[in-house]
Amino acid sequence: MSIRFYRPCEELRGVVARIYAHASGPIAPGDRRWLIVPDGDVKLILPLAGAIRCQIGTTAQLHRESRLIVSGMRTLPGELSFPDSVDAIGIIIRPEGAYRLLGSPHHRITNATFDGEEIFDARARHLQNELMGIPCEEERVAHFQARLCQWLRAHDERDLPFEAAVARLKQSEGRIRIQAVAHYVGWSRRHLERRFLDRIGVGPKELANVLRFHAVYKRMRRTAQGHYAALIQDHYFDQSHFLKAFRQYTGVTPRAYSATSDYGFIYIPD
Repeated sequence: MSIRFYRPCEELRGVVARIYAHASGPIAPGDRRWLIVPDGDVKLILPLAGAIRCQIGTTAQLHRESRLIVSGMRTLPGELSFPDSVDAIGIIIRPEGAYRLLGSPHHRITNATFDGEEIFDARARHLQNELMGIPCEEERVAHFQARLCQWLRAHDERDLPFEAAVARLKQSEGRIRIQAVAHYVGWSRRHLERRFLDRIGVGPKELANVLRFHAVYKRMRRTAQGHYAALIQDHYFDQSHFLKAFRQYTGVTPRAYSATSDYGFIYIPD
């Protein structure tokens, strides 16, 4: 397996968190090495060679090579598998910026993957054809970014209060009270809830829960098995609350998880 990361261009940095090019040999369904936990991000993936099977919760879908994949906001654990070897480019989109590229409403794409043409229409088809005709990886990534910049410029509407609300949740790692976020942007809690469902696909409380879990999850690989007390004390009331969240978002216990080789972990932003 190999993976290479690319820094988003300046125009995309407020929307795109990370870009990667990934190649892997076959991975069978059920192989926990490709566990993908909810992280608060939306993703665009283009398999240049080989199909990708995406499973979220109990629902699986096989995406053919050369077809853009849109993966919406997730609150359920997922797995990737590759029937054959795969070569792909991925774009990790920040939650506060996804609406600017994908439009709304986002609640229709939560916990699911879609063919890019279902979301972007002819733009996805043209992008696929263009990228498949570019042999050089660096040039493909540069062209992908250029097209995303064009799509971004075509959607010049900015929802700055919404973006500020998401930033507030991210800065606190999901630990701020939702009413405080609503007050910060000058909205009622009900209006905040509606705007989040439209712009991001989940309510602010659910996003906060994902961000809080993920803040701990990111640090787990650097911590000896069973020594999680220091990680959770600022994020969870007690260990039982953490264990419940861990099972909800990974599908396993921390002990079972520690025995896996979670290749999906490499996609986590620093």
